[in-house]
Amino acid sequence: WAESLALALHVMHRKLGRLHLDLKPANLLLTSANPSAADIKVADFGISQVCPMSHDGHWEGTVSAEYPMLEHAFSAPEQGSECGVSPATDRYQLGLVLLQLLCRRRLEDMG
Repeated sequence: WAESLALALHVMHRKLGRLHLDLKPANLLLTSANPSAADIKVADFGISQVCPMSHDGHWEGTVSAEYPMLEHAFSAPEQGSECGVSPATDRYQLGLVLLQLLCRRRLEDMG
């Protein structure tokens, strides 16, 4: 699933010019009750944002985070600050999701 999630982020960022900003296990849906046969889908685009892109498909800077700071373990450090968000925000959250999957423990329980 890691490769599928990374590809989904790539498509969201490069092809759609969109940041998800709320990646967490609750927003990842399996298409089958059998995990080994399931595809994974990204859901809940409620706080997603469109970002400006240059003509060559690269991001131009960051976008201000105009929403309350998220209160879950998957929030990136820049969320809720004045630094702004970027594709790195989604990649940070993806890394935390994958860490939890690999460790088979909730992030809150890792200390």
